[in-house]
Amino acid sequence: MRITSRIMMDRALSNFTSVQAKLAEFQEQLSTGKRIRRPSDDPAGMTRALAIRRNQRMSTQYRRDIDAGLSRLTATEAGLGSVTDLLQRARELAVAASNDTVGQTERAQMAAEVQGLLDEAVTIGNLNFAGQYLFAGHQTTAAPFTPVGSPATAVTYTGDTGVIERDVSVGVRVTVNIPGDQAFGGVLTTLIALRDAMQSGDTTTLRTSSLADLDAELDKGLQIRGQLASATRRLEGTRDRLEQADIAEKQQLTEIEDADIVETIVNLNAQQMVYEAALASAARGMSMTLLNFLS
Repeated sequence: MRITSRIMMDRALSNFTSVQAKLAEFQEQLSTGKRIRRPSDDPAGMTRALAIRRNQRMSTQYRRDIDAGLSRLTATEAGLGSVTDLLQRARELAVAASNDTVGQTERAQMAAEVQGLLDEAVTIGNLNFAGQYLFAGHQTTAAPFTPVGSPATAVTYTGDTGVIERDVSVGVRVTVNIPGDQAFGGVLTTLIALRDAMQSGDTTTLRTSSLADLDAELDKGLQIRGQLASATRRLEGTRDRLEQADIAEKQQLTEIEDADIVETIVNLNAQQMVYEAALASAARGMSMTLLNFLS
């Protein structure tokens, strides 16, 4: 097959174009710092990078849910801690009022303080956090506890028993609330009964059922707060694992996508030399073609 000047020229131009494209690729890598910018650069690497970014988006959403859950648990624990404090104060008053040497006037004063503790407990039960009532179950838009009578002879609960959960990882959900009937129902009833026993001077009830009921509510409160602490530890542990995984995934993305700057500079310089050689070769080819044409 006869190699004509036209064929040689076409080959030179093709090689020149290929070298020019490669040079532009290394220049782009150096300017962007990225080895992969489009799927054609590395289809397998791009697939891995997309999967990692999808995991990162999911992780970000999980961490948002975890932070929201932790905030809710913290507020709930603070409220229940205050209930524990007022129950302990109520117990001190019950012990004092059960003493036969205490006069009824003093018991009436203690009953007034217990009424104040009852009012405080209702206020805690109606705590609003971030626009939602903490102890209302799923009925988070309305205050769940309403005293009946003045002074209250009962307190109605209009919330429900619904639990609020947060997605913290694939297939894992954690409960981040305590329905009000579970946390406060017995507390409010016990305080009303304690107040009434003090007002009537019923020392027998104060020494027996009042103290027993208060102790039972204190124990129940500790159990509930233990559940909250367990949920908090679980959320914190999951968040730590997600953050560690995110750090590892960022490193993987760097390894997949980022260009090795030193290597890129070496390749760019080498390609620049190839480009200059191709340019010179094309120039010589054009000169020879012109001479052939003139001859």
